[in-house]
Amino acid sequence: TGVFTESILKTMHPNSILICIEINTDFVSKLQLKYPQAHIYCDSAEKTEHYIKKHGYDCCDIIISGLPWVSFEKKMQESLLSHIHACLEKGGKFSTFAYT
Repeated sequence: TGVFTESILKTMHPNSILICIEINTDFVSKLQLKYPQAHIYCDSAEKTEHYIKKHGYDCCDIIISGLPWVSFEKKMQESLLSHIHACLEKGGKFSTFAYT
């Protein structure tokens, strides 16, 4: 529905950019129409670093994740966390939320 995207866009610094990565093509299409000021891509979270670099950055200061961690096998969780860690600047923040 874009509730988190909307909240982030309202509260982020005006000079910041928002990069969203979503694997569901229907969600991506809807979010791109609803939030044209955000950069929304249809891909795996494992490609986060690619999109950060695409926008001219080496890393980011905050990553917010709505990934369903409990549904992933341990190997996938470790891979994703490794990618996330590689994308964060020193002192960067990682936050996750879950729907129940």
